[in-house]
Amino acid sequence: MRSWLTACLAVLVGVPGALAQMASKAVPAAPVPAASEPDVPPSEGEPAPGEVLEPAGTKVVEIVPRNAEHWDATVFSRPDAMSPIAGHVARGARVPVLGKATLPRARYCKSNTFYALAPLGFVCADDAEPSAETPSTDRVLQLREDSTLPYDYAMVRVEEGEEVPMWASLSDIADYAPPKRMLGRGDTIAIEDKTVDVEGQRYYVSIDGDVVPAEQTHRMRKFSAWQGVTLEADTHLPFGWITAHKARVYDGPRGKKIGQLERRTRVDILGEETIGRRRWLAIGDGQYLRGRDVNEVRAIARPEGTGTQPQWLDVDLGEQVVVAYRGERPVYATLISSGRPPHTTPRGNYPIWGKVSAITMKSQPYDDKPYYVHRVPWVLFFQAHNALHGAYWHDKFGRKKSHGCANLSPKDARYLFEWVEPKLPPGWTAVRFNEEHPPPIVHVRHSGYRHPFRQERPQGPPDPELEAKKAEAAEARRAKELEELLQLQQAAEADQVPPMLRRAPEQTATPALPPVTPLLAPPQPKQSEATPASPTQQPAAPLTH
Repeated sequence: MRSWLTACLAVLVGVPGALAQMASKAVPAAPVPAASEPDVPPSEGEPAPGEVLEPAGTKVVEIVPRNAEHWDATVFSRPDAMSPIAGHVARGARVPVLGKATLPRARYCKSNTFYALAPLGFVCADDAEPSAETPSTDRVLQLREDSTLPYDYAMVRVEEGEEVPMWASLSDIADYAPPKRMLGRGDTIAIEDKTVDVEGQRYYVSIDGDVVPAEQTHRMRKFSAWQGVTLEADTHLPFGWITAHKARVYDGPRGKKIGQLERRTRVDILGEETIGRRRWLAIGDGQYLRGRDVNEVRAIARPEGTGTQPQWLDVDLGEQVVVAYRGERPVYATLISSGRPPHTTPRGNYPIWGKVSAITMKSQPYDDKPYYVHRVPWVLFFQAHNALHGAYWHDKFGRKKSHGCANLSPKDARYLFEWVEPKLPPGWTAVRFNEEHPPPIVHVRHSGYRHPFRQERPQGPPDPELEAKKAEAAEARRAKELEELLQLQQAAEADQVPPMLRRAPEQTATPALPPVTPLLAPPQPKQSEATPASPTQQPAAPLTH
């Protein structure tokens, strides 16, 4: 008999937007069983269907998702597609098998059979095939040669408000099919090495097969080389990195300038003074920096609410740093880029609910400005759509920049992803946390706030009901804004019509007599062509937006 994973933190079902790639593998809501086919529990003492494993007839299976658009298959905690998700395994990966579970009826698994995988979980046999080859040994994400990233990327370069089409395949372009999606300025895709010519036009092909014009995009070649530091027992704390492009060094608080330090120079903080509203940091004998010029790293005692798991992370929004802890000991520190208003990163204690090798992050239905960031690597989801993850599109770590996540440099994201346990087994693209592997807690605070720490958002993955309500509210708001805009346009158009062309209101009473023209009216001068018309005779300017 096999014991398998117990309940995960939550099951991701129907989550839109940034988690679309994971949500596309989530099972739909279970239909209500027909009255003629009730679910009858097993008698007391009898094993439940699928509880006893049978010989699988193979030692290895290759993952072949039934949906051709999916690059991985879902692994469940039990032989049941309605059970909590244990993780995902990549298409083409070969995984060891411990046996199989055959059920009389299995929802969303036509074969009614699940393979029990090593080291954990069950995959529907519809998504796997027996293999005579040995199991995979490589991790899903492999660094490209001379790169800190697993993919090459291209970024859309058009004017703000313009868009670039993205087709689902090269054949769609040849067939003049409509685009799959429109991309805007700054959107990115992970691409294959070479471009492809179609009727004289060059195109980039993404690793998922999508196609974008090369003319309006460019291959990204420069990525951040920044990386934080491991903290040893003898590492001096507190310390910091220079935030500004160049920071002045003074001989004392409010003293004379005696030098300057370059951005991201590391300095030990030996003391501090506050004069008025300005903090000064001593970094040496007769050497001071303004506090605002430094991203400070300070050790803290383990806060309440961070659980008992040895691993936990402290994210300081005020200093834009993250410190990884094992117990009471800090072991790694680096810079982040958290959310800038109005998308500030929420404070609170958040268990990491998902560990994903790479995922496409895109705007939600309730976001007013669409975005699309393809194959974001090394992702640790801690609150709904918010995550610690690699950011290949900027090098502004140490300053607020994101849409709510805590951006990390590629090197830092990979380091923390590998540090957080459990590690991804070979061939796996994602794992969920459970009672056997309790999740590390991400403690998000703001050291610059005077008011007490509080939990600003709920824990766990996105709540489908809350997401739906936010989408409905956004749709209603947009409809109201559109109605108001149309009313303004109609009012403006009415003001633009010359008075002599406006329709007079229908007469419902006896019309008034026309005015009597005086017999001796004074003569009116004729307006020459060189005489400008009066303001009331000039047409109104068209309404612009």
